[in-house]
Amino acid sequence: MCKSKVFYDSACNLCLWSVRFIMKRDKAQRLLYIPIVSADFEDFKKRHHILFTNSIIYFEEGNVYQKSSAVLRILRKLGGLWKVMYYVFSVFPSGFSDRIYDQIAVSRYRWFGRTETCALCSGKNSTEKNV
Repeated sequence: MCKSKVFYDSACNLCLWSVRFIMKRDKAQRLLYIPIVSADFEDFKKRHHILFTNSIIYFEEGNVYQKSSAVLRILRKLGGLWKVMYYVFSVFPSGFSDRIYDQIAVSRYRWFGRTETCALCSGKNSTEKNV
């Protein structure tokens, strides 16, 4: 089975917290976690014509999801109660959800800070085993 991919901003504290949250709940290890500053992402970005990278990006079964759609798809992939949350929040139009996502994305460094080194990219939290 091909794993789905989660591309994230490794300089963003909110993004790092979100990836840790997802990793903890991805018991079946069905997801790969790849920083957007990696060579893997650069290749992916060119192949899939990704222009906007100020968002989490989720790749599953040949489809690329960004912003709130990516978040919802990840919830669905986690299963259980998270899958129920996917169905509950999917009733909102993506334009509405994306506007909320954009407001958080624009302010995420100011609200949550940023880091120069990715805590998930080295040591025991390394995502390299997943890439």
